Amino acid sequence: MQYRTPIVSLAVIITLLFFYFTRKRLPLRSTKLFTLFFVFSFFNVIAELSTLYTIYHIETIAPWINRLCHQLFIGSLDVTIYFLFLYVDAKAHRQRRDTVLVQLVKSVPLFAALSMVVFGKLDYYIAPDGRYSYGLMAMTVYVSAAVYILGVITLLILHRAQFKNKAWLTILTGIFLWGCFALYQRLHPAALISSIALMLMIIFLLLSFENPREFNDYGISGVMNSYAFELMLAEYIESKREFFLVTFTLSNEKLLKTSLGYKDISGILGAVFKQRQHITGKEAFHVKENSISILCRSSGVYTALLTNSTGTLCYRNENGISVSLDYFTSILAVPLYVQTADEVMSILDYVSSEGVYRQKDGLLIITDEIVGQMKRNSAVEMLVQHAVENDGFEVYYQPIYSTEKNKFSSAEALVRLKDKTTLGYISPEVFIPIAEKQGMIKKLGMIVFDKVCAFASGAHLADCGIDYIEVNISGIQGVDEGLPELLRGCMDKYAVQPRFINLEITETASVNAGEMLLKNMNKLRAMGCVFSMDDFGTGYSNLAKMVQTHFDLIKIDKSLLWPCFQADNKEAVVLLESCIELIRRLGLCVVAEGVETEEQVKMLKKDGVTYMQGYYFARPMPEDAYLSFTAEHS
Repeated sequence: MQYRTPIVSLAVIITLLFFYFTRKRLPLRSTKLFTLFFVFSFFNVIAELSTLYTIYHIETIAPWINRLCHQLFIGSLDVTIYFLFLYVDAKAHRQRRDTVLVQLVKSVPLFAALSMVVFGKLDYYIAPDGRYSYGLMAMTVYVSAAVYILGVITLLILHRAQFKNKAWLTILTGIFLWGCFALYQRLHPAALISSIALMLMIIFLLLSFENPREFNDYGISGVMNSYAFELMLAEYIESKREFFLVTFTLSNEKLLKTSLGYKDISGILGAVFKQRQHITGKEAFHVKENSISILCRSSGVYTALLTNSTGTLCYRNENGISVSLDYFTSILAVPLYVQTADEVMSILDYVSSEGVYRQKDGLLIITDEIVGQMKRNSAVEMLVQHAVENDGFEVYYQPIYSTEKNKFSSAEALVRLKDKTTLGYISPEVFIPIAEKQGMIKKLGMIVFDKVCAFASGAHLADCGIDYIEVNISGIQGVDEGLPELLRGCMDKYAVQPRFINLEITETASVNAGEMLLKNMNKLRAMGCVFSMDDFGTGYSNLAKMVQTHFDLIKIDKSLLWPCFQADNKEAVVLLESCIELIRRLGLCVVAEGVETEEQVKMLKKDGVTYMQGYYFARPMPEDAYLSFTAEHS
């Protein structure tokens, strides 16, 4: 009967050991400490069985063998609890490595306990109701365990924020059960139940922290997920030693998704990893959707990638479709260029999304210049967020010239950041995509619309001979079901007639937006608003969609106009004139953007363009300047 508890515990621990060691694990400091805790727990249960055998056969076993078995049992239990403390300490301090002096201080209770295990007195209680050992040697378990368990509880409480999903409570629950078992053991010395406590703690830790499956990326075989990467990155940075972050990123991801589908992206990244594994020889992490990353300390990997930077691969999916794909390799030295985990993640975001990878031979060495670009990009994001929340935008107006009325009869409202000192002037082409990425474009759009309506009402623009003001609507705004009511509420607030508002939607947005955009446009058109297709010629030029959407004006982008005035570019002239003629035959007005020379003006007038806009006439200007301009050219 006395063997039943440790045998059951041993069987469970052996099963868990098989599960643990047959799966890929992270080479974290905490994982190594947990492995030691696990192995010593296994050894301790075996030692417990040996002590049970020797004490129940004490009459036939040599005294030194009996004492040795008890020393191994008690000593391994002291060591096991010590490694549990170190494990929790590593998790609480994000894998921080201690100095030698600190390590020695933390080991003092263990050394004291082990010295008592070697030299302490051990007595035996032999009676019909049970057998057990007691004495100074046995008491070391309670003393050293109390010290380290108190340390574990302190770490869990003080650093609980380091444990995700309140997993610290799991360890605390295990500690509480240990306390209950220890109390029961103290009251019933013959009932050896320490093996149950160890078994339960192993199960708790495996389920909460050390389950190898938690780190696997199930889309790519042999590759770990982003959570595993964050843990490894924290340990690498904490070590204060130089290392390299190597990332392989698909450079034609959108085309691949279109031709193969989303699920094949994982297969492609797996093929990239296999192609490069012989060079890196390290664990790979699926950090971003279109990339895999590797952490390594060897400069040899860096040198090998410099001499073997080919970034092409032929991939064949399960349906037999073959594609030739490109990927680029980026290498970041840490802490040479960045020092924190947040900066590393920002670099990964920036490199994978900004197209800075367009380098020779598919290789990008991340330097101070690229880090500076990333930091500026992050600063712009913060500036935009602050501007949205604190009225940090202003609206400029660029006059639009009417060839029929021979005057400036309208203007386009253009948003600008008020703050031009912190980072200098930032183009809308930079901060508007950032606002879209941050999910703030709807709020920004309404800020601009409110300012336009307030200005139109307060300055009585309609009475100044202005027919309408153009206001840009983003593709994200255009598919917002509540957009018509929001715009109507703003126009009513300032008593602005809907016919005074011309809503601009880019060609690309109008093609991609779908039915919701058409519904919103029909509701707004019923109120009296008119619509312009902006940037015609830069997107898909879907003529059928242009007719279906019923735009009132088509704004031809400067990319169609400027090439007409390059030497021997007759094709560009034919293309532009054909577009203008087609738009006019559809009964729509033509607005030419980017007009900068008198020669361009004459050509556009000859071709029948209704409106012109560009630096030849006027640059965008703030409200006061626009009012003065309007008064001067009335």
